Parts: sequence; C-alpha cells; structure tokens
Amino acid sequence: MKQFRIVFTMLLAAAFVLPAMASTAFADDGTAALDYIPKDYAFVVAIDVDGLKKTSIYSDVMKMLQADKDFQQGVKQFKDATGFDVEKDLSSLVIAAPADVEKSENFIFVAKGKVDEKKAIEFAKKEGAAITDGKHEGQSYYVIDKEGGVAFMGGYVVVAPEAALKAAIEVNKGKKDSIKKSSDMSAMLKGVDTKQNIWMMVALPKSIRDEMSRENPLAAGVLNVYGSLGLSSGIDLKLVAGCDKDDTAKSLVDMANAGLSQAMAEPMVAQMGFDVALKKLSIKASGKDIKVGLSLTDAEFTKLKTTVEALMGGAGGF
Repeated sequence: MKQFRIVFTMLLAAAFVLPAMASTAFADDGTAALDYIPKDYAFVVAIDVDGLKKTSIYSDVMKMLQADKDFQQGVKQFKDATGFDVEKDLSSLVIAAPADVEKSENFIFVAKGKVDEKKAIEFAKKEGAAITDGKHEGQSYYVIDKEGGVAFMGGYVVVAPEAALKAAIEVNKGKKDSIKKSSDMSAMLKGVDTKQNIWMMVALPKSIRDEMSRENPLAAGVLNVYGSLGLSSGIDLKLVAGCDKDDTAKSLVDMANAGLSQAMAEPMVAQMGFDVALKKLSIKASGKDIKVGLSLTDAEFTKLKTTVEALMGGAGGF
C-alpha cells in the first residue's frame, strides 16, 4: 500500500476511533453529507470531530496515536507537504455502508475539512502512488493505485472504491436518489438527535437479522437501530431499536432487564466500578420500539473511564 493511502486511511481512522470523545453540537451536523450517500445504503455513522477536540478524552486518544511512530511520521509528512493538520483541519466525518456490509467493500467516507486538493495529489505522486484522473457527471476525481477513488467536492473529501465514488457523485449531482429518499432511513433521521456529537442509523438487512437470530430467535424481529451519543457533560446516550411487533420489543426488553438485574447482583460488578453505570441504564419498551438510555455525570463518567483504563492495564488511556 502506497504512503498516500496509508496516510489518508490513518487520517480517516483517527476520526473514526474518536467516538469516545465529544463536546458541543455539530456546526455541521452531518446531514448535508447524506447528499453523497445512495438510497440503498443501510448504515450511517456521523462523527463531530470538531467537538471531540475539546475534551480530555481526546487528549488521551491522541497520546495513544502519538505512540505509533508510523502514524506520526505519516501525519507529519502529509502536513509538511500539504499543510493539512488532522488535529485542526478535519471537522466532521460520515461513514456509510450498503446493506451487504458483510461482504461489500463499498464504504463511503465523507470528510469535511480544509484539504488543498492540488498539494494532496502532488504529495501522493511524490510518494510513488499511481494516480489516474477520472471524470464522472462533470465531477473530477482521482483513482489511487487502481484501488480507491478520491473526489474533492462541495467542501468535502469523498473517499470510496471507484464504483461507489461514482455512485456518490451521481447522488450529489441529482442523478440518483440519496439515502434521504429511503423511507426507512428518513424515518430514523427524524428520530435522531443530529446535534449530538455522534449519531447513527442502521436498517438491519435480513442476512444480519438471520445471524442475530442464531443467538436469540427474537432478534430476527429487530428491524433497525438508531440513536445518538453526547459527551459534552458526562454521557448522554439514547438508542432506539425498532421491532416488527410490540410483543417482540416487550420480550426482548424483559430479557435484557433480567440480564441487567443478574449482572448488578454480582459482587464483582460493584467492586470493578460498573454498578453506577448499570443502575442508570434504562431499557424500556414503547410499542414496537426498544428505548435504551444512559445518562452519567462527569464524575460518574470519569470513574467509569478510570475503571476501563485499569482493565486495559494502563495501555495509554481510553
């Protein structure tokens, strides 16, 4: 894999592994990036990178990344050549995948940030990447080493395999319907708090539901999952799982709460410091929906983080 692809992947990965951090609401709440995502896509995660930069957890994660010499070298080389600073210039990231996510490579990354197109491509060429110019529906793009496509359009950097990139361009140019036109996704979007630091929507395909049903037959009735996570002050988690019928939701909630009660009865749970979080975890049925909520104060979240760090053996923080 050529250096440009290594660097670009690391930059995107850096944004993706930061969901444990958050701050104030999106300046760009991620919904505009959906204008690049085809209607038949089933998985969306939106991350407020700008918000994540303002928390102590961000510092913890950056320390972990800084311990990776290859990562740091690649980021420094890219910054020196292009002026792009991942800690300052990457604002938000939306990641989307089609329904056949288990076998598909057609993930689409839509990143908003200050990237100098000309310098980025010049850097890639200097590093030995084979760059092929492309054009689709009037939009220029680049294919790198015949593996992936990159387009700089509308203030976003869109990264995907070439076929998926062309589909993203068609959506943005109005030649193909966006995911906003999907009845399932648009319904979930209305129920998601996009002003939170992280939000997600998943329309579970039958293949995944069938796989889930091997562990619990009722799980086949879970049709979608959507929700948001805010960490500007402690934790504010809200998730909804939409089911095929009321009885499915009620039965799954009863099972979940029974398991939760059993876990809380274990002395080790309290000893390890997980009892506060479990006590505040709410799992309720509302018609066909399963609603999960968790709200922790800063102090409670800090205690939970300390416990996790201890379990990780002090491996650079959480």
